[in-house]
Amino acid sequence: MFDETKLRRDIDTMRESIQLASVELATAYSPDDRRALVKHINVLQSELGDLLDKAERLGTVPVDCPFAVGETVEHAKFGPGVVTGVSGKMSGGDPTSPTGVRDTHWNIAVDREDANRGETRVAHWALKSRGS
Repeated sequence: MFDETKLRRDIDTMRESIQLASVELATAYSPDDRRALVKHINVLQSELGDLLDKAERLGTVPVDCPFAVGETVEHAKFGPGVVTGVSGKMSGGDPTSPTGVRDTHWNIAVDREDANRGETRVAHWALKSRGS
């Protein structure tokens, strides 16, 4: 049986683990420690991606995502389409952040109305909502 609360808690825990490892990376001095932490962060991000994919398959999109599955959106270059999924929040290094990392964008899967384009993954900031 699907437990949405547990899945959301697991996603939040994974995000916290990535954030903690990013802080450790920012303070690591030896190249070996930094390499090990980068590898660890990559594994955690992959596991987070798996959890978000599971949430997407089960019809659950994370609460703070700016778009809902089925929502009609517009992209300046690619034109209109319908949101088919969310791959998760992408992060990047930020030396001004206390954690050394910040969320940069949501990776949104959009099925284009133009049949020649098919599905495209785009950053949320490049999309505008056109309603449901």
